[in-house]
Amino acid sequence: MRIRNYRSSDAQKVDEIYVRCHGHFALPDLRHCINLAVVEDDDQNIVAFGSFELIPELTLVLDTDKPKKDQVKALKELLIAGDFCAGLHGFNEVYAFPDSSPYAEILKKHFNFEDGQPILVKRISNGRK
Repeated sequence: MRIRNYRSSDAQKVDEIYVRCHGHFALPDLRHCINLAVVEDDDQNIVAFGSFELIPELTLVLDTDKPKKDQVKALKELLIAGDFCAGLHGFNEVYAFPDSSPYAEILKKHFNFEDGQPILVKRISNGRK
C-alpha cells in the first residue's frame, strides 16, 4: 500500500466508497482542508481517503464574578461575532467544547447548540506521535 496526495480525479471513487460504507457522516468541505490524501493498494485501487480539515472552534472566556445579566449579554455578543466570522469563511457550523455540563446545557437551551457525536482527541507532542 502507498499513500499519495488526493487528485480531483479520485472524487468519484471516494464518493462511491463513502456512499457504500459510511453515509452516516458528512464528507469534509474541501475548502477547509489543509491536505487530502488517498491510500492505494498494490493495484492502485483506492482503499481509503483522508483529510486534514480545519474546524471552527469557539473558545469563550467569561468572567463568572460579573452579574449573570452581563455574562449573558457578553456571551450573546461573542456568539453573534463567532457566527459572523464562521459565515465569512464559509463554515456552516461551529464547535464548542464546554468545560461543564451546566454550561453545555445553557449553550443548548439558549444559543441553539446541540449535542454532537462523540469527539476523540489525540494529543501530539512536538508534532510527533
